Formats: sequence, structure tokens, C-alpha cells
Amino acid sequence: MKCKREDSITRSARCRTLAAGGIKSKSHKLIVVFDEAAKTQVQEERFLRKVNCENWDFPKVRRNKKIQKVMQMKRADTRTEIPVQLVTTSKQTLSKLDCVYDKSIVKVLQNPQKYEFTKADWMHQDYYFIRGSQSNPILMESDFMQDEMSETQEELQSDVGVLNESVRRLMSKKANDVIAINTHPGHHAAPRRATNYCAFNNAVFAAGLLKKKDPHLKVGVIDIDVHPGDGTLRFVKQNRHLLDKFVSIHCGYCFWRSRMGQDFGNHGIKLKSTDGQVTSLRFQKTIKRVLKAWSTSKLDVIIVSLGFDTLKNDPLGGSELGFQVLPADFNNVGHIFAQCPEQLFFIQEGGYDVTGAANAFEHLVTGFRQGRKTVGRS
Repeated sequence: MKCKREDSITRSARCRTLAAGGIKSKSHKLIVVFDEAAKTQVQEERFLRKVNCENWDFPKVRRNKKIQKVMQMKRADTRTEIPVQLVTTSKQTLSKLDCVYDKSIVKVLQNPQKYEFTKADWMHQDYYFIRGSQSNPILMESDFMQDEMSETQEELQSDVGVLNESVRRLMSKKANDVIAINTHPGHHAAPRRATNYCAFNNAVFAAGLLKKKDPHLKVGVIDIDVHPGDGTLRFVKQNRHLLDKFVSIHCGYCFWRSRMGQDFGNHGIKLKSTDGQVTSLRFQKTIKRVLKAWSTSKLDVIIVSLGFDTLKNDPLGGSELGFQVLPADFNNVGHIFAQCPEQLFFIQEGGYDVTGAANAFEHLVTGFRQGRKTVGRS
């Protein structure tokens, strides 16, 4: 059997598997997408040290530790795991956000220095109203300081590039699943609000790109970050045609920041027990329950807002909010998602124990690759 050259795994191993009656040539493939500059940083061992979550370098470390893990993964034995392909991208203009954001918001994100940030006394935290001038109406609310928003420009452009290429790869073949390793989280970002490290909403932007390419696609978002996806909810309420399904699984704690504690109705599942602990088994069963409920909806793509702050030792999540999830438990989480017939699109959200989150990411990828091997797709 002749085998052509292939990037993701050696073609010879693939051919041996085909000869043995294993996976077919149109089998699943997991594509992991990240910024070219981040790959260079990992190769040069930059932004890999453990830092406090308030450190300015923290977002880069959080991203790069995961990239390091996936780059270190051994080539797949195709008899037990689906192949993984690594794809790097370059920066893209923030103007692409206009598929889901008002153009006035995009302009603020592109050139924050051209706007006035007026500090607001709201809930005893730094919070700003953004206007063209004092006499103009409020365009946007944010807890980003003006300089912070400006200094994140390159990282936001990198994230747009990663998400844009992720969508392209997902749409190129129905057998493809994708993991986007973006820098900043996004699920707290609302149509006119940037807050809690989230400048723009990654999952909503990705859904907008998908719908732009194919308006008939049915897209669902399941948010498994420990904090509620309040920004995503605001988009859903504003445009009910953007997402066909949305559920946020989160801690039942009433968060005071950025209106996180709003009523999610059927779009939210709060996990909080009488003893203040949420077991990993309960977390996993809740994910299964949501996916089972969606099974009759005939979705084409499920976007996973993937938070790792449910980990027991996470400084901003599990340790304070009672979640008992361990990094190894994400192997089961990956396996659960692997059983879905839809295409899967994982996008990074929270997670502030950089080492624990990177380990959990490795377990999730392993569990997904192993579980996806046994799932058929028409």
C-alpha cells in the first residue's frame, strides 16, 4: 500500500492501521490551533514559569503551558487514539469581530486610546464607562483600564487569528475537531461589556464566524468554567438566532462581580451542595445530562467554553468554591465529549493554577482522542 507524506503522524503507522482493519481514511482528526509567536516562546522556554494570577505575564504562561504539553505529546498510535495535528496562526485584525459585535464596540477595542474612560463607583471595584467624549452616550462598560486594554492589543489580535483559523479548519472537513489555545478567556464579555479578563467573547465570536460561513449550521455552547458564562448569556438574550443551544454549568455561589449572579433560567445549572463541595462525579454527570438533552436537537457543532478553574487546587475557583475536580478527572471529561456525534470545538476560558490546568488539559486531550476513536459520524 502506497502512503503519501502526512504532517500530523507518520503515514506508515496510519497505513499499518488501515491494513489491520482499523480506522478509515476519513477518520476523526483533532486539530490544535495556537499562535505562531506562542510556539516560538515555548521553544525558547519563555513564559513557562509559574506566576501569580495577577501577574501581567499570567495569560501568556497559562496559554504556553498548555502548548508545551501538546507539543510534548508523543505521536499517536493510531490503533488507540485519533491523530492530532498542530497548526499555528498569525495575528488577525479585530475588525473580524463585527460578525457579532456592533462596529462602535469594535472601534473601541481597536483604539481604546481614542476614547474616554470615566471611572464609575460601581460595587467598590475599578469600573469604567467608555465614551467618545464626556458629552456622548456610553458606548461600553469595562473593568479594563485604558492602558490595559491598549496593551492587550497584540494578544487579542492573536486570539482572533487563532479562532478564525480554528473555524476554517473545523469547516474544512466534518471529521475534524478543534482545540483553540487562545490567550484570554471570553465568557464574561457581553455585547457592550469587557470584564473579568474577558475583552471579547471567544465562543460567541466563533459561533458568529461559523454562522457567517454557513447560516444553516446548528451550534451549541456548553460552558464548564466554574464561573457563569454571563456574557454569553447576554448575547443569547440579544440574538436568539446566534446559538441554537446554550448552557452554563457553574458554581451556585452568587458572584458580585459583573452581574454574574443573574438568573440563567434554562441556560444555567448551578452546582452547590449543602456541605459546600461539588464532587468530580457530579460535575461529570451534569455534563452528560446536558449533552444527552441536546442529542435530539441535531446540532452540527458543540463549542465547549473550557474552564479549568473547577480544579480543587485552583486559587480562584475550586479551592474557594468547593469543587473537588482533579487534573486526572479531565480524562473522563474528554471521553464524555468524545461520545458526541457533533463536531467539537474547545475554546479556553478560566483556570488559574497554571501547572494543574496544563496537566488537566493533557488529560482532557488524551481522553478525547481515545474516546473519539470509537465514535462514528455520518
